[in-house]
Parts: sequence; structure tokens; C-alpha cells
Amino acid sequence: MLMDEIFTERNFRNVISVRRGVKSVQAQFESGDRLNVGSEYILFFSKSPDMKFPHLTVDLDEHKVGSWNNHWRGTDRPTMRYELMGITSETGQWRCAKERSLVAIKNYARLLDECGSNPTQAEIDEWWFAQLPQKPDLLRMSTTNRPEHFVPHQIDEQ
Repeated sequence: MLMDEIFTERNFRNVISVRRGVKSVQAQFESGDRLNVGSEYILFFSKSPDMKFPHLTVDLDEHKVGSWNNHWRGTDRPTMRYELMGITSETGQWRCAKERSLVAIKNYARLLDECGSNPTQAEIDEWWFAQLPQKPDLLRMSTTNRPEHFVPHQIDEQ
């Protein structure tokens, strides 16, 4: 209504829906303190009804490297708390079950055996993609002494 008041309804052009990362953490609990927003919306208006949008393109990187993400979550799920890499906490939770985390640690050790003790991120990516379709989990200790897991770039980019 505000945009219609400023630009008038006849200068409305379109709505673009942008999907956000959706997490279903709240499904684990009986109640939650907030709802997850799965989309954001961009409203397009113009000052003139004759306005034409230019053709828009975005150049994508040909190769995005994977990254590492904190393996700890602040959500409090006691069944997902266990000793991992010498760390045990009274609150919060690990990202995945103990068995899966232990396999991920072994996978990272295998990667180090095959690639050397200090592989570059590109070498880690190459090793990970060579394992497909297996998609092995990788878990290591970060430089700040916190467990972190590997997040590969999108598979469809390969």
C-alpha cells in the first residue's frame, strides 16, 4: 500500500520471490520461539509506466570452492550432545549424530593420507568430488580448536 501510494498502482511492475535457506530445526521441538521465513520478496515499481527494465545478467564464478562451517549449534537438543574431539558441553548440540561425526573424522583422516597433511581448499574440493556419488562427510578441528564440517559448493556447478 505504501508503494502504491508513492508510485501509484499503475507503476507496479512485478514481484520477485527470493528463496532463502530453510532450516527445519523447529520441527525437532514441541514448540518454537519463532517461525522460519523461507522467502523474501522484492517489489518492482517505476516512476513512469513507459519504463523498460534492461536485460540483467550475473556472471557466476566458474569454480566456487567449498567451505568449512561450525559443527556446533546453539539449539538445545540433549540427544545430540556427546564428547567429540575432546569437547563436551552441557548445552547446545552437534550438527549430526555421533556415529556420523565419527565417520566424518575418519573420512578427513583418509583425505589427509591421500592428499598430504596440509591440502589446499582446491585439493580438498577435488578429492571430495572424486568420491562422488558417495558424498562423504568431512570433519576436522579448526585453527580455533572447534570442530568444523566441510560444505561443498553446489554439485550442479561441476
